[in-house]
Amino acid sequence: MDIERFVLYAITASMILGAIDKVFLGNRLGLGEKFDEGFNKMGGLAAAMIGMISLAPVLGNLLGPLISPLSRVLGTDPAIFAGMFLANDMGGYPLAMKLANTEIIGAFSGLIIGAMMGATIVFSIPVGLNMISKEDRRPFALGIMVGIIAIPFGSFAGGLFAGIPGIIVCKNLLPVMAIAVIISLGLWKMPKLTTRAFIVFSKLITAIAIFGAVAAGAEKITGFIVIYGMTPIEESFKIVGYITIMLLGAFPMMHLVSFILKKPLEAVGNMLKINSTAVAGIIAALANNVNTFSIFHKMDYRGKVVSAAFCVSGAFVFGDHLGFTAANDPMFITPVIAGKLIGGITGIFFALQLTKARPIS
Repeated sequence: MDIERFVLYAITASMILGAIDKVFLGNRLGLGEKFDEGFNKMGGLAAAMIGMISLAPVLGNLLGPLISPLSRVLGTDPAIFAGMFLANDMGGYPLAMKLANTEIIGAFSGLIIGAMMGATIVFSIPVGLNMISKEDRRPFALGIMVGIIAIPFGSFAGGLFAGIPGIIVCKNLLPVMAIAVIISLGLWKMPKLTTRAFIVFSKLITAIAIFGAVAAGAEKITGFIVIYGMTPIEESFKIVGYITIMLLGAFPMMHLVSFILKKPLEAVGNMLKINSTAVAGIIAALANNVNTFSIFHKMDYRGKVVSAAFCVSGAFVFGDHLGFTAANDPMFITPVIAGKLIGGITGIFFALQLTKARPIS
């Protein structure tokens, strides 16, 4: 059995267990609550995704003439720029496929790079900064910085797992590495200005997404075309619906994994010299990093840096991003999982090196 099929079967089994716990056991196992959590994510997913997916062809037509000359100079596929600045499930993937010279590089950018760098820029940084306290912004920024430096490692691994020759992966990662260095320097030298820039950019993307959703919705209801060339809203809802179905099983699955591996995970925390809350935050991020940010204040300093670093690449790997990948290109499930986990673990390694001289609280 290949890895993609195994993951999908595991999620299906967990979904069934979650439904049984909810209906027959009164949430005795905690799986029913996680099952409900998957359903409850649908509204947030729709708000973030429908507008950008609908607008992707239009954005591709507008940005293509601007990006293509730059790509020719750099020797990269134009699709790379979509994944660098937009999350896979917030327009990065459809835009990458629209801009791509070759389909596999479009999928590489939209599903792998977009799940790391794009998701960090438009979601993890602005959402994290809004959720954590001002006192925690320094360790958060340090963690994000080293996590971003690790993105090329995870992206390279994901590209190899997708069957793309290493030299082609490296060539297309040059802009990613350049942006990673610029963002890291910004977080290090000008943290306030850099974080403000991320928040403004995130608000701009949110505004575009809402406008796209309204335009697509108005077209569906009235038949009046607000913007020519948009993806029909039904296609966007199909993707959101499929991801929601995946989350019905993904969240219970992660709950089971956390319960079964509780002792080994505590041992890992002791080995890494971070507290148990930080370990829990890393595990929670595998499904959704909002859970990680909600307990950020309870972590020790080193744990904050380590968990933030992991979130850059490793967040959502068994949550939204797995569902989105399965909905759009199931053959990329293994490359996405491998790339995100390798990037996340590399980020943890860099964070441990950065904080090794600091006493652990």
